[in-house]
Amino acid sequence: MLPEAHYLRCLMMAYCLAKGSVHYQVPGFFDSKEDFQRYHAKLIHDYLMRVHERTGKPSFLILKEPEMTKTFPDLHELVPTSLFICMVRDPRDVIASLLRVGEKMLAQGRKDFVAQATQHRDIASLSRYFLAFYAPIWSVQSDKFWANTLFVRYEDLVQNPEAVLTEVKEFTGLDFNLSASSDQLDTGMVDFKKLEHNPWFSKLYGKQISASSVGNYADVLHSDEIRTVEKICTDFMRIFKYEPAMLEDLCQ
Repeated sequence: MLPEAHYLRCLMMAYCLAKGSVHYQVPGFFDSKEDFQRYHAKLIHDYLMRVHERTGKPSFLILKEPEMTKTFPDLHELVPTSLFICMVRDPRDVIASLLRVGEKMLAQGRKDFVAQATQHRDIASLSRYFLAFYAPIWSVQSDKFWANTLFVRYEDLVQNPEAVLTEVKEFTGLDFNLSASSDQLDTGMVDFKKLEHNPWFSKLYGKQISASSVGNYADVLHSDEIRTVEKICTDFMRIFKYEPAMLEDLCQ
């Protein structure tokens, strides 16, 4: 297991930023838009080949980075053979989790966006922040991109991992085996102890699949905050079949 592919995201964000002002790059620094794209495609290819070499030339290279979701369309543009697995989760649980992250940030004196939104209990801003990670995907009209993209619901994975991993196997050609004999997974190059002071660190990291965090929003969000998340994330919840909460039951 590799650490999160932060540097790949940095490369992709640089491409996305430059792509938005490509007219400043052509013809001063590149012959054409195609030349600009080929240059960045080679950068990404060289980085992937470097990681591939360092990891023993595996048959498949699997990289994870949550914030890279918004760059999937551009990454597909540069590496058309890439396969994308996009994990989605109940937005109410995500907002509850963000509040916990924000509380840790505030305790450390940080002023990140999530920390400030948590301080002001700005559920609407956190909901829009959540949706922004998926927004670039919805505008893609390439059939090839959609054929290379699989959405997996977090709740389905933790509640019925065998079924979901069978779907992932069919999509990728990879074979996944769950080890139920140990509470600890082989985390490879990831040292989770070094992440314990990171506000984003979860006590579930490095552990077996668990459904313990599903539905936790009911213990964190007030009824009006749940309504706010459901209103702003209505389309997302409809697409991925998340039912609105029965608020009268939550209040009992």
